[in-house]
Amino acid sequence: MIMVSETKEAGAIPLILEVASANRLVFFTTSTISAIQTLEEIIAQFEPQEKTRALNLLSGCLLAIIVQRLLPRVGGGLVLATEILVANDAVKSLIKMIKFSNLL
Repeated sequence: MIMVSETKEAGAIPLILEVASANRLVFFTTSTISAIQTLEEIIAQFEPQEKTRALNLLSGCLLAIIVQRLLPRVGGGLVLATEILVANDAVKSLIKMIKFSNLL
């Protein structure tokens, strides 16, 4: 198991996906506010000519995306909001076709 915190280092995300595609469990944290934004941020880390490879890597090794946010509660305080995207066959197919908006 590998845990990677958010990184802005060029080339880190492609390397993380390569490791995950080698049947290693990788947890990666990032500061995004939705599963779709997470997917877009991952793909944006690849050069344009590598986009197809990136989509294949991501759809091949992704298990899930979990997004958590603290939102203001009516009456004061905060409440946890969670979005979970499970990478089933339909989701993986949509990722390969870059149809992220269809995941909603």
